[in-house]
Amino acid sequence: MHAGTQAVCSRLVLVRGLHLIEIAIAAVVALLVALAVGWALWARPLAGVRAERDAARAETDRFRDAEVLARMKLGQVEATTLERDAAHARQLEQLQTAFAATAAQALETAQAQFLSRAE
Repeated sequence: MHAGTQAVCSRLVLVRGLHLIEIAIAAVVALLVALAVGWALWARPLAGVRAERDAARAETDRFRDAEVLARMKLGQVEATTLERDAAHARQLEQLQTAFAATAAQALETAQAQFLSRAE
């Protein structure tokens, strides 16, 4: 090995009295400690947020169930209304037919009385 290359290699290996591997291990340990502390501090506030999210989901589910129930009831009311309207139309038709027959008979009777009095 060349003398200049050997000097550069020794500088890379030794930085202020520490080897590069020791610096790398220290950096990894510091990173892991920072991650653990951050995770522990971040997880506490998230519990409240998660509880709020779960409560909002439950409320949304209740509203969705109420909407489905309301739509079902609305469908039943609409079906009942259509059935009632059809029955009402049939009843009106029967009454008109009966009234027409009664009116025709009353007119006939009135005309007969008028003619009999006119004679």
